[in-house]
Amino acid sequence: MRDLVFAFGASVLIVFSAASAREFLNNSSDPTLKEPILEETDFGFAPSFKFVDQTGQTFSSDSIKGPWLFNVFFTRCNGPCPMTLQNLMNLSEELGGDHPLQIISLSVDPDYDSSEKLQEYAKANNLKLPRWRFLSGKLDDVNSVIENGFKLGAMDDPRMHTTRVVLVDSENKIRSYALGAESDNYENLLEKVRREYNQPD
Repeated sequence: MRDLVFAFGASVLIVFSAASAREFLNNSSDPTLKEPILEETDFGFAPSFKFVDQTGQTFSSDSIKGPWLFNVFFTRCNGPCPMTLQNLMNLSEELGGDHPLQIISLSVDPDYDSSEKLQEYAKANNLKLPRWRFLSGKLDDVNSVIENGFKLGAMDDPRMHTTRVVLVDSENKIRSYALGAESDNYENLLEKVRREYNQPD
């Protein structure tokens, strides 16, 4: 009898835990936690920003035309950053050399990642796309754009940064969040970018 009661209690606990997790995902203020990860919906508008790029020039979000991708990284990252950036490079190559897609990669370690460091990193990793911008700026501004603008969570420790890639449409609306370091999401994200550009598969 005791075993039966224990089994029943364990089953109730499992069901309750699953329901609680589902409720957390659905009610969380962080859209990147909602399922499915690549759900197309309206998450609001992308934030405005102004930072310095890898050439030392000021780059403003106002200059971006058409759909674009946003992600965060830092040059000293030995974890998911190289995989995410390589996936973004592969995606751009799949679209073709004349596509207008812009990729914006913002450093979460701006005190170290100067324009010179960003330039060196781009060259060392063969990331030479003309429409790819590696940005850095004041830490408070960086955190505000990431946490309050794109709703990607706090970036108190660069090593704990998100690997999400954000797809923004031609009206500057956030459309999708994808796990950039996971190759399983690559084809799905490519399909969505092509759809934004009305580009055939």
